[in-house]
Amino acid sequence: MTRTPQEIFESYVYAGALTRKADALAAAFTAVGVFEAPLMPAVRLPAVRLPAVRQP
Repeated sequence: MTRTPQEIFESYVYAGALTRKADALAAAFTAVGVFEAPLMPAVRLPAVRLPAVRQP
């Protein structure tokens, strides 16, 4: 089961800022040192096109 971005954020804040536990904070990172977080939400939102603005 994957965690939601909100759950990842809450665990990072709890481990780092609130408890200051190095082991709990290290658990938020993968074995290669990359922060474990999804880059995109699970549901892709449709692209929004903005109208071009013409400069005078």
